[in-house]
Amino acid sequence: PADSEEKELLAESKQEDEEKQQEEMEEHEFAKLIHLVQQKQKEQDAATPPFCHMMEISNLSPNAVGQFIADSIDRKVTDVQAITEAVYSKTLGNIFFVKQALEELVRKNAI
Repeated sequence: PADSEEKELLAESKQEDEEKQQEEMEEHEFAKLIHLVQQKQKEQDAATPPFCHMMEISNLSPNAVGQFIADSIDRKVTDVQAITEAVYSKTLGNIFFVKQALEELVRKNAI
């Protein structure tokens, strides 16, 4: 039994490593694409408007997550405090994950 557990853990670890490598490669490819776009924009003459704009998106604060959840389900912020804490702890304020978590809670009729 211990041998099979070890093999299972090793297989899971290997799969996680492969997934991480794939994500890193995709991030690297995306970084290359961004760099290429930036270079092309620099090569344009000044009169030509840019065809791509960079925009940084930061994570929401816990209060902003609470406000987003409250607005989304038509409740007061004080009514969604427990949900806010749970969602924020899982998403750290990443709006894409906050939205996904909220959709999942609605889908499961949890809220």
